[in-house]
Amino acid sequence: MPRLVIVFDEFAEFKGRHPEESKRLIGIARQGRSLGVHLILATQNIEAAVDPEILQNSTFRICLRVGQAQDSLQMIGIPDAVNLARGRAYFRAQARQQFQGAYCGGPHGKRGESVSPRGIIWVRRDGARREINLPGWADGRGHGEPEPPQYTEAQAIVERIQQAARYLRIRRPALVWPDPLPPRLHLPEILARHFQGGWDGARWSVCRPLRAQARQIAEIQPLIGMCDDPARQQQVLLQLDPERGGHNLLMFGSAGTGKSTLLRTLVSAIAHTRSPDSAHIYVLDFGGSSALKPLESFPHVGAVVTRFEDERVVRLIRFIQDEVSRRDALLRREAVDNYRDLNARRAPSERLPAIFLIIDGFGEFKRLAPAELVRSVGALLGGGVAVGLHVIVSANLQADVPNAIFANIGLRLTFSQADQSEYFRIVGRPSEARLRQDIESPPPPGRGLLRGTPPLEFQAALPSRGDSDEEQATQLSLAAQAMSAAWKGPRPPKIRALPFLVTPTAMVEAAQSVAQTDRADLLVPLGLDFDTLTPLAVDLAEDGPGFLVAGTGPQSGKTTLLRTWVLGLGAQPSHDRLHFLFLDFHTRTLAAFRRLPHQNAYVGSAAGLDKALAALDEEVARRKAQLESMYEAADGDFDSGQVIRGWPHIMVVV
Repeated sequence: MPRLVIVFDEFAEFKGRHPEESKRLIGIARQGRSLGVHLILATQNIEAAVDPEILQNSTFRICLRVGQAQDSLQMIGIPDAVNLARGRAYFRAQARQQFQGAYCGGPHGKRGESVSPRGIIWVRRDGARREINLPGWADGRGHGEPEPPQYTEAQAIVERIQQAARYLRIRRPALVWPDPLPPRLHLPEILARHFQGGWDGARWSVCRPLRAQARQIAEIQPLIGMCDDPARQQQVLLQLDPERGGHNLLMFGSAGTGKSTLLRTLVSAIAHTRSPDSAHIYVLDFGGSSALKPLESFPHVGAVVTRFEDERVVRLIRFIQDEVSRRDALLRREAVDNYRDLNARRAPSERLPAIFLIIDGFGEFKRLAPAELVRSVGALLGGGVAVGLHVIVSANLQADVPNAIFANIGLRLTFSQADQSEYFRIVGRPSEARLRQDIESPPPPGRGLLRGTPPLEFQAALPSRGDSDEEQATQLSLAAQAMSAAWKGPRPPKIRALPFLVTPTAMVEAAQSVAQTDRADLLVPLGLDFDTLTPLAVDLAEDGPGFLVAGTGPQSGKTTLLRTWVLGLGAQPSHDRLHFLFLDFHTRTLAAFRRLPHQNAYVGSAAGLDKALAALDEEVARRKAQLESMYEAADGDFDSGQVIRGWPHIMVVV
């Protein structure tokens, strides 16, 4: 069993920051002495670091020059260490012995330069000396290896030890923990290192982990960075993992700490690992800078709605609500628990895509949006889990998010916070060292804490390659354009707004899309429905007989609507099925319709009103009399509706 040597440089600093851990460390050294565990402590502050327990459990002590005689007395029992020369020291075991420490920081030749070998002398505790010869040392080389480049004596010593260990086939000790998280991570590099498949620049394929895992992954969860877990001695991918409480995500951080960048990374990760028919993304960008607007170029993105588009904000939330309700009814009808089970039964072309609702700047959303919409987002958290809805929310402070939302999102993370109490509320209690580091040296951009016990440190990935923001934005835009050009399949439904102007051309297109009936000549689209943005059509035969067009005052659009309606009816080819009576003796706005090819009457003055109404009464009486005679002549059942449908309709426009 190899011996374990634990070395601490500046132990006083460690003891001050981690007093409990330092006690455990001394206990480990005391109990492990017989098991080959050795502890080497170095410090400048002897008074703070060395206590009776440490002295009691220290077999050997080395004291170099110190500034105070008391420190020398505490270490070696005499005050002489205050007068030592540089590099000179006292070694105390059972007796004190002065020695000159070796200096290994000097130069040891240049790259490729041969250095004369020197023998190694082992000085025993009793003063006896013995020369040591290692294999390969005499000729300056290891076993079958060329001379490595040398810079300092310390580097040369390390290289020689490595050569000897390889020659003797001594296994390298296991790393206690991985290297620290890098200050910058790029999403494409992480994907290439851990996954295969996905977007290859021309098409999508199934994305799978490179390494086999015990838990089979049906679909790659969105990747946003790397997380450091020292307690488990590993660094893991930071992903939205529903099976580990990460169905939804809540992120916090002061302004400018990287929340919007992380959301861009999230969208880019989805786009690179899933095809547009398997993931639909909708974004509410309330961050203020419209930083997420370029994401609309991805074929996966149905809409990026900004804080200035009130109507589209409402429509987007309602669309998500309707889709959740539709899917919920579908799951009940198919008798399955969630949309993944449903997709497992369906052909690939019939599977339901996952939906990602992203809200950037929830504090502004809560301030500007109606309270009903804010409550709707909270309701979506519970109902959306089974139907494949993921909600991702960003905010500056914990107070920006209602408790109904905050308490229902288990995956929470935060970037730097000006008020350290925010860490406790959002992710739990960080270590004292982490809090002190936050004050003394601000963390690199994209560094934050993930909720846990204790909270774990993570590094958010950048969405694309590039050293500057401009390069990353360019790379992200190029990727979105390439994906959009390559994808020929269905895309997410768009979230449109009701236009301020509906043109006649749009109405012609609407007329072609409305449902046709046996009286299609009386069905006229008048505009677009506010809620659904589908054509709003009125059928004289089915919806009448009376219609009222009302407005708040002049210039509200009443006359324009009448003109649209009459023109739509007049454009129909069956002129004999419709007669017009225009009563326009006040504004004369309908005078142009006298030239319609239909049988019509136009009244432009009060004098002609009585005559027109009398003619109308006469026509009504004639039709009633005709129906009566048909009733009397009919033998059995008589269908008056069929007779009425054969008569031309009379439209009185006032």
